[in-house]
Amino acid sequence: MKPIVIFLFFILCSSMSVFGQSKETLNLEISNLKAQVQTLDQKNQELVVKTATLQKDIEFLQRQIDELKAQRLASPVPPASNNSVPSGYPTVPSTQQAPPPPPPAAVKTTGQYGRCRATTQKGTQCSRNAKSNGFCYQHDGV
Repeated sequence: MKPIVIFLFFILCSSMSVFGQSKETLNLEISNLKAQVQTLDQKNQELVVKTATLQKDIEFLQRQIDELKAQRLASPVPPASNNSVPSGYPTVPSTQQAPPPPPPAAVKTTGQYGRCRATTQKGTQCSRNAKSNGFCYQHDGV
C-alpha cells in the first residue's frame, strides 16, 4: 500500500509542476494585460474626442443646410427663358449625365478614297486610308 501512496504523491507533484504556472509567469501575463487595457483606454478616449468633433461638424453642416433651404424658399426662382441660374442662388448638382461628345471631324488623308468611315472601339474614327467602298482593309467587311 505504501508504494501506491508514494506513487500517487509523485504523480500529483509532477502534474502540478507540468500543468501549473508559476507566480512569476502569471504576474507577467497580468502586467501585459494591464498594459493592453491602458492602450485600449487611450484609443477609446481618442475615439470619443473624434466622435464629439464629428458630431459638432455634422450639427454645423445641418445648420448651413437649413439656412440654405430657408434662403431658397424665401427667394423663389422666376421662370427663366434659358437654363441659367440667377447669381447668388444656390445651384443643385444635376443628376443627369452630359451627352457624349460628338465624334471628331473627319480628317482628309492623302489616300485616293479618303479616310476609313469605321469607328474604333475607343469611339474615334479609324485613321487608315479607305478603299473604294469607304472602309479600310480591316473594316472592309464590317
